[in-house]
Amino acid sequence: MSANTNLPLTLAQLVERALDQGVTQVEAAGSPLHPLLLDDTGKLMILFNERGEDPMELACQVIKAQAPEAIRCALAIDSRITLADGKKWDAIVVMACQRGSEQGEVWAQRYVPKGLFRKFRVEGVPERVGAAKDFISAALSET
Repeated sequence: MSANTNLPLTLAQLVERALDQGVTQVEAAGSPLHPLLLDDTGKLMILFNERGEDPMELACQVIKAQAPEAIRCALAIDSRITLADGKKWDAIVVMACQRGSEQGEVWAQRYVPKGLFRKFRVEGVPERVGAAKDFISAALSET
């Protein structure tokens, strides 16, 4: 018996895929990463415009135009984070939410970028670093 591959992705699966895609893109093409939006069907959308709009604004526009049926989404960006010990890191940061939920999740995967004498490498494991708002409902409520 084969597994149904048409099941919507869970929030945890979206976070994992978004982190993986972000790391893969930065490792292959370098930083900065164009923001990536994944919906619960597994559809991946690269967010880019020449005006340099905020990634969340771009994500909301894309959700409204191309994924209004989405129940869960994850937005991956390339950023810098400061951990509790005060150390700053380059990181892929993923904000994920479920429509109608009070709050979603924010996860980060630290990395060390490729340098003159070093290879790109992932540092540590993905960490939950905060909470996200329900940006799907926000996108669909905009007029």
